[in-house]
Amino acid sequence: IMKRYETGATLIVVLVFLVALTIIGTLAIRQSVVGLGIATNSQAQQLQLKTQMLPFLKQKIVNV
Repeated sequence: IMKRYETGATLIVVLVFLVALTIIGTLAIRQSVVGLGIATNSQAQQLQLKTQMLPFLKQKIVNV
């Protein structure tokens, strides 16, 4: 009878561990997606700024 109880307890412990691991993995993926979005927005903003400055830089080079 004791062995059955121990097997049941082991299953519960493993289940709790797997649920915790799944939650941690989900949070890590969500965090990395947010970080990727921030990096992408930063790159797009830098590219947009360079594109806006290009006519001024060309005019400056021609006038020199």
